Amino acid sequence: MTHVLEHCADPALALRNVRALLAPGGGFYCEVPNCAALHFQTYAEISEMLDVPRHVHFFTGRSLRRLMEQAGFAIVEEVHHGHTRHFTPGWRAWENLAHRRLQERGGARHTPRRSLARDLALLARSAFAAPDRKYDCVGLFVRASVRAGTESPG
Repeated sequence: MTHVLEHCADPALALRNVRALLAPGGGFYCEVPNCAALHFQTYAEISEMLDVPRHVHFFTGRSLRRLMEQAGFAIVEEVHHGHTRHFTPGWRAWENLAHRRLQERGGARHTPRRSLARDLALLARSAFAAPDRKYDCVGLFVRASVRAGTESPG
């Protein structure tokens, strides 16, 4: 489930359905945009990761882990990626278009317009940040928990 869960009307139900399809100990990978990332925090209103109305739920590594555990999964590994793509000219142009359109409609009051100088400052600030603040995506490798008194893991 790469970049699926944020589109689901009921992410918890979606994960329970996945859990029901897996054998005890069966695994899968789920990845979502990471809303704890400094880029998202800085440019939230215009961030390509916001993507409203297609994105209806927003996650951090912590909230995704909690949801997975509630759905009956054991976390095997958390991975992060997507640090430098935010700083490409195409990404900046897209988000500045969103900024301009929001301003034309009276929005984007709290979000600065993207610029090379702002991007370099953000790149420097995020370069040595913890993974949950540095990367725009968070993914979890998980296994279906084996409940006591049920089938044994094979």
